[in-house]
Amino acid sequence: MSDAEIANVLNALWGCVVDEYRFDLANHTVSFHLNCTEGGETRRALVEMVGVLTIVLDNSFFFRAPGYLSKPWAYVELTAIEATRVQVSGHEFWRITAELWESKFEVICQNVLARVLS
Repeated sequence: MSDAEIANVLNALWGCVVDEYRFDLANHTVSFHLNCTEGGETRRALVEMVGVLTIVLDNSFFFRAPGYLSKPWAYVELTAIEATRVQVSGHEFWRITAELWESKFEVICQNVLARVLS
């Protein structure tokens, strides 16, 4: 996929619900299966990050609102997501930055695949 194609798919996923996620440590992948509902129509999408070097999930804002720590979320919204190319030690990688509700999520990986499934 070209950078523009990835950006277009990711832009369409803002506000979708993370239905399932997988951290596959043995294969160095992170994937999100998403449900996107718009105008009464639901479609499925997949974002897969391959060759993962770094995963960061920052929930530190919860310390400002302690109620979040004691109550699980009913669901997880992908509030925002974008992909940019970065250089790490002379090699090109992808930086995927996202917000899951207000939690900051970041992955540095070799490749990103993003597609609408239905």
